[in-house]
Amino acid sequence: ACPQEGELRDLLRNPMMLSLYRKTARPDQEGGNVPGDMEEMVGRYLESLYIRQLRADSGDQAEQLRQGYVLRHLLPLVAWEMKRHKRTILTFEEVHRVAGASYRELLQKAFSLSFPEYAGKSRLMLKDIANENEWFDYAVSEQLMERLNLLEKSGNGYYRLIHDNFMDYLVKAAGENRHRLGQYRKKVLGLRLTVGILAAALLAGGAAAVYRSVRPRELTEAEKYGIRNAAQRLMINLQLLDTQMVLQRGVLREAGGEGVLEGNTRETGYLRERIGRALDQEARQGAVATDGSNWLEELELQGTEIPLDVLGRLYLKNQEMSGIMEEALGYLERCLCDSDSPYRDRSKREPLVKAYEAYLDAYAEACYLELLQVMDQMDPESAKTVLDAAAGMSTFKQYVLKYPLSNTQEEELSRQQAAAEGQLKDARGELRQQNFPMTAVGW
Repeated sequence: ACPQEGELRDLLRNPMMLSLYRKTARPDQEGGNVPGDMEEMVGRYLESLYIRQLRADSGDQAEQLRQGYVLRHLLPLVAWEMKRHKRTILTFEEVHRVAGASYRELLQKAFSLSFPEYAGKSRLMLKDIANENEWFDYAVSEQLMERLNLLEKSGNGYYRLIHDNFMDYLVKAAGENRHRLGQYRKKVLGLRLTVGILAAALLAGGAAAVYRSVRPRELTEAEKYGIRNAAQRLMINLQLLDTQMVLQRGVLREAGGEGVLEGNTRETGYLRERIGRALDQEARQGAVATDGSNWLEELELQGTEIPLDVLGRLYLKNQEMSGIMEEALGYLERCLCDSDSPYRDRSKREPLVKAYEAYLDAYAEACYLELLQVMDQMDPESAKTVLDAAAGMSTFKQYVLKYPLSNTQEEELSRQQAAAEGQLKDARGELRQQNFPMTAVGW
């Protein structure tokens, strides 16, 4: 059967799409029905391709796992990168960066626990692959291009999907993967957070939130070593967050300029380029980030008084901000730079910029007060190290003076945290009023 009307029927005039349709609408398929739209057809085709590869690699578990990962995770990431750049081609460097990110993701505990089919299998999958370069050769060149024929490379070195109509399905799949991983990370890796539960119980009972009632016991050298390592990872992740915030502040300064607010075409063109550079730079730094799960687990085993739920959230801030930044800057680009944007005059454009500026301010302040909770329970040396690092970051230096660590009163810290969370909630509300999408994990 062939569709009688609509976009899908028009697409079948393309010989390649007609061939794809025939492969996915065979009467001997389960149910005997034909695909109703392009997205369903692409999904069926990729699934049938995966099943064929499983049969071809019968008995080779490592190869079967790799095929599933390449089709269901790497290929959607490539499409997601194309969508992010608003074009259907990628350079070698861009594809190599995506492949490298997929290689590193496969090694992360958070990924294997979000996708249990890969739990404990990364070693098997990568047994013959020594590094990111070899992974690119295998996954991109040998599989997606030569064996599966899903990517092609032009004579001038650009990579593209075999057909642009694969894009929507793959981008949706990438979004679902990102959401699933984000939801898992949001649970702070399933730790049993005794300190967080106790605090919640106290609050529910009407008692004031407390972070400690007595000074912590004397720490052993092993415990100090664990805290120092956790503090080092915290500083790295916060530095990454600081970079993300600085990049966005630069975009907002340009977005708030007279030329952009008045809709000057040249100025909005510059802003579009600025947003692209900021997102590219943010993507390159992602390799440095980890979720700190090993240090959280070590501190939990030690019975630390550091609030691990709060520390876990801080570890995830830069990963969450990556999704927030991509979503927010993409929205600002569409609203302020696209010629068909409904936000054409200053009275509509300026509130967009102001709302996101206010959100970043509230986000940074709430984040620093969470950091203060963690530093308040560290040994003095580790706390000073983190404090000195925060004082050197553009995002946090103003709060180091506003909220001094020394002589912190528990009741006052609780009040400040509640006020900051209230400001952040109000800022989120204003973003919703301005129709920001806000679907990424972490908003």
